[in-house]
Amino acid sequence: MALDSDVCLLGTGIAPLVAARQFLSQGFSVLLLNPDFDFFRENSELPLDPFLDLGVEQGAGGLPRRMALNSIESALGILRPHFPGAVESWISGSNSATAAGGRESFHDRFAPHVRGRSRMFFYEASGAQSRGGHSLEEVFVAATDAGLKAQLFEGLAGRGRFPGYTRKGRGEVQPRQTDSEGRGVLVPRLADVDFIRYRNGLLEFVRERLGPERLICAATAVEPTADGVRFRSGGQARSGRLSAAMMAFWTPRLHSWIQNKIRDEDPDRKVKAGQSPLGVRLWEEWTLVSREPLDPSVVGVWGDMAAWADVEGAPGDGVGGTPLYLLNVLRRGARIPLDVFHSGRTVHSDTWASADSFSALSRLCHDFLNWEKFSVRAFKARATMEWAEGSEAMITKRGSQRLCVVPGSDGPLADVVRGVSQACEEVL
Repeated sequence: MALDSDVCLLGTGIAPLVAARQFLSQGFSVLLLNPDFDFFRENSELPLDPFLDLGVEQGAGGLPRRMALNSIESALGILRPHFPGAVESWISGSNSATAAGGRESFHDRFAPHVRGRSRMFFYEASGAQSRGGHSLEEVFVAATDAGLKAQLFEGLAGRGRFPGYTRKGRGEVQPRQTDSEGRGVLVPRLADVDFIRYRNGLLEFVRERLGPERLICAATAVEPTADGVRFRSGGQARSGRLSAAMMAFWTPRLHSWIQNKIRDEDPDRKVKAGQSPLGVRLWEEWTLVSREPLDPSVVGVWGDMAAWADVEGAPGDGVGGTPLYLLNVLRRGARIPLDVFHSGRTVHSDTWASADSFSALSRLCHDFLNWEKFSVRAFKARATMEWAEGSEAMITKRGSQRLCVVPGSDGPLADVVRGVSQACEEVL
């Protein structure tokens, strides 16, 4: 049959594209089914790990390991093998286009970039802001254990490194007294990714390799069978046999489908702890306009928000090194129980861009950054599944057919690629 394949991938977002790229590179035939009309409608990938309190226990040694995995060297090692082209790097304080020994090297400024920016974790004097229960000293020790040369800053020296901070706000010429309060720890070389360039490049490659007959969007009524898969597309029933396995990538969009399939296989089956999501985490990404140029070398973390200068590629690649004035602010919203998240839209509208959101932005801009006023250029709402540490892929069987359910298929891009790659190796 025309749709007979080694592997069938079901999902939306970048996770099934990473899996398709890996299987194709190893010579397997792939059928890719997307329940949405567009791969990135859910838009659930994040360019970086914000290191905000996700409500998940890190475990012993978890924070140093997490920082090591998010270093620019680790991120490049994860992302480059899975992208069908160049993935460039930029490290704050260095010339990304200069090779060792001072020689100029080729630099593709239109390729996806992994930027190694410093991360400023700032704590108020009251200690109200904490990073998942970790004190400033624990963050410093974790960064040191991860091989990153962290630095401690007191008061204005730390606040002044935060992107967007100004000493002249609300008509003041001198810094406020409160600006000298608080402490910060600066951790260098933590990665953030041009995730839009990365996922668009990956989609273009997979779409070209599979063609419209094997990359099918708006697939409905998808059902694993004893020897393959059947589904509907374009108003027609279609099916294909599979020789290896079917993989489903667990995101909010596929949650109901996966839960139904688990119950169909065994009505009495209980999903093991660590294999079931803890809930859905809501995220808000605000783009604000700064009146002064922003420092692109630092990502700031304060309270439940992370902030950085909005840039694609390497800072300074624009015409004449155009100054950056757009400040991205990623705010952590509530964690919603899965049954509530899928019950209706009332709860969502009360959570995204709510009065609490604007109050938090006001505290950041007026009280911390010392801005006189702020304006919003753009807003994006995101939702990601939240998992306990160590969640593993779950495999069920119907006849000779295996269904592999992959958790952790959304969130920070490097984490998604790492998890999907490991799940593909387990399936094979």
